[in-house]
Amino acid sequence: MKLSYIPDSLGYMYFEEMLDMVQSLGVQALEIPTGQRQHI
Repeated sequence: MKLSYIPDSLGYMYFEEMLDMVQSLGVQALEIPTGQRQHI
């Protein structure tokens, strides 16, 4: 099982900083919002 995260709550961080943060938490996948409630 992979742990994923939707990083909306870390929007105040620079992208690279956010990636470092979620990686340090053991997150293996991100779900990136693209607008209109669609995620990739």
